[in-house]
Parts: sequence; C-alpha cells; structure tokens
Amino acid sequence: AVTGVFLLLLVPQHADAYAAWFVDRRVSCFTELKPDEIIMNNKILHHAKSIEPGIHLDVSPLESNKPSSEYAVKFVLPQDNHLNDVQYVLQLSDPDDPEAAELPAKFTSAPTNGGIGCGGARTHGRARMEDSPAIVAFNDGIKDGARIEVWAGWATGHEAVTLTDKVVIVAGNAVNNEHYASSKDFDDYIYDDMIEAELEEEDIEEEREAIEKEIE
Repeated sequence: AVTGVFLLLLVPQHADAYAAWFVDRRVSCFTELKPDEIIMNNKILHHAKSIEPGIHLDVSPLESNKPSSEYAVKFVLPQDNHLNDVQYVLQLSDPDDPEAAELPAKFTSAPTNGGIGCGGARTHGRARMEDSPAIVAFNDGIKDGARIEVWAGWATGHEAVTLTDKVVIVAGNAVNNEHYASSKDFDDYIYDDMIEAELEEEDIEEEREAIEKEIE
C-alpha cells in the first residue's frame, strides 16, 4: 500500500473529488480500501464504527434471481438517514487469492455519473435517488463456483471513509447478502466478527486511558 505520508500529499482538494480520485488516479489503485489506511487525513473506518450502520450493498443476478455471470451491485442508503452528498467507491477482490494479478470478474458498468478504474476492480458513484447499480461480470471462461467479493467505502465531504460489509458473489449462483454459501465463506464472516470485537476492545481501552488521565 502507498504510505500514509504520500497519501497526505495526494488527498483531493474538493469534497466532490474523493470517490473519483480513488478510482481514476492510477496511484490510488495501490491504496487498499481497508481499515486504517489513510485517506483525506483520516484512517478508513471498519463498518463496526459506522455512524450509519444501515448502509449496505444489495447484490442480485441480472436475470432476476437465476444463476448468472452478471450481477447488479447497488449501494443502499437507509431512507431515514441524515447524511448529505454521500460518495462511494465499490471494490472487487478475489477472496481465494487476494494477491491475484487478474480478478475472475470486473466492473463493466458504473453507477450513474460514475466511472470505472484500476483495471475494472473499482468503480465510483454518488448515492442519489436516480443512482443506478454497477454491473459486475465474470470473465469469459470462468467456471461456475468461482468467487468474487465486493464492498464499498463511502464518505461525506472530508469525513473519514467508512466501509460496508463484504458480499461474496459465486459465479452461476444466486446471491444471499446475509448468509454465505460455503464453510470458507462462513469462516470469513467469523473473521470479520473477530475484527469487530478487536475494534470494540480498542475503543474501551481508549476510554479507560482518557478516564485515567482525567483522574491524574
């Protein structure tokens, strides 16, 4: 990943540039969309620390719930949210080989007024009523059972980027956003919960240290 110091020199100068910058600039493709990376002078936040935990991705096959090689990925804002000008980046990764040079799938269509970059691994958009979903397509020749995972990083203005939960898509299968289809997926889900628990412990430790300083 690009170092935090370098990133401070490359942060977008305008709030509306965040999502496009993270996709369109080649150097930003080397910055991982994961907790604790530095974007806009702030650490990326795990979804467990989200101020709007209802934000999520809705993934569905293009052929209305039939097995497919193409899937629609919709960034969803809760109707009762109080956020303004939410921008987001969608990220793809191979859960079976995170360091793979070529992914088994890529974005082929961006959300409304968005764009695609990083070799098809990222796309960006703005959360608006007319916002269309992004389209993910598995590469030609990919066999049923191949997997790709997708998640989003979103922000308002120059606030910290926050991640959504990941959704695993399996080629030739319908998608269930709440339950994973295999034991390995379930292990990934448990690992995510472990990270969430660790973050909660960090918060408790920070609060304890703050109280001790006040007592002193």
